[in-house]
Amino acid sequence: MNDNISVRIYDGDGMNIKIYNDTDVIINSSAPSNDAWDFFNFSNAEGEYIMEMTENLWTSDNGNYYGLEIVGTDRFFMNESQSSLYPGYSPSGNFSGSNDAMILGRGAEFSPYETYEIHSDGNFSVAIYDGDYTAVLVYEPDGTFHDIFIAPSNNAWDVFNVTGNASGYWKTILFDLQGTDDYSTEGNFYRIATDEEHVYIVNQNASDLFITYDFSSNAGVNRYAYRRQVGSFPPPVNSTPSIGFTQTQYQNIADDDGIWQSDSASLGSYASHRFVFTVNESTDDIALLHILWNGDGRHWISPGATLFIWNYSANGYEEIDSNTVSGEDTLEAFLQ
Repeated sequence: MNDNISVRIYDGDGMNIKIYNDTDVIINSSAPSNDAWDFFNFSNAEGEYIMEMTENLWTSDNGNYYGLEIVGTDRFFMNESQSSLYPGYSPSGNFSGSNDAMILGRGAEFSPYETYEIHSDGNFSVAIYDGDYTAVLVYEPDGTFHDIFIAPSNNAWDVFNVTGNASGYWKTILFDLQGTDDYSTEGNFYRIATDEEHVYIVNQNASDLFITYDFSSNAGVNRYAYRRQVGSFPPPVNSTPSIGFTQTQYQNIADDDGIWQSDSASLGSYASHRFVFTVNESTDDIALLHILWNGDGRHWISPGATLFIWNYSANGYEEIDSNTVSGEDTLEAFLQ
């Protein structure tokens, strides 16, 4: 640890906080706030410390959900036996990890990613509970990207096997793909575990690993939109529709704010929008494409929308998602 440590608890609702080492109790207090942060700071913090959080006041059977942030330490580890801590709710086998729900988020309070390290000889399993479409990126000890998994389950475990031959600390980064809000908290709750001895949380910035391409910036510069209609479904070429958006129309799709760019088709044609993005990253550096479209496909007989992506190798469009609903909806695909 560093000289100065700040332990921060969000929405503690009165839980008790105790921090101690072999000789002294440093903090023995409570986190009383509801939907706000409580801070516990101490100095001259060289060495190893244990933190205990105890909930004695919360009466709901669903438990008290909270956020945790520790500033000033490189890492802290979690090694709770999942089968002992959560009988009947643990992955099959001997898994150790978080003793409580962790949080990813898209709001102001929580980061959309969290970084962990697992010490292993290269062959291990990582398990995510209630991932709600969380991406799991795995890196070898030398920093080389190894693999990516998607944990889609709601209130269930997803277990992923990692096979390698390098011994050391394997970095595992979790990223919230869908912005799921569990229990109206603006955060996606999950648990993480491994069949190794423990999981380390490391305070490492990973924001440069996740790049968003949308029309909130650079519209008409290196990302383009075209509109109105096509004569076939899907078109045999990737150059139609060809009517470019105006700057005003680009503003209509700049944010997820309920403002739309609406187009209708003539009889016998299909209303269509085409989007073209110039991606700066090389294909070797891209582990996952997460494609999202939000809109409304209206038709008085057969409503719905279909999302395609152009496959340059096959020289044609591939369908990646669709719906048959009338009203606002999201189409989504994960391409690895």
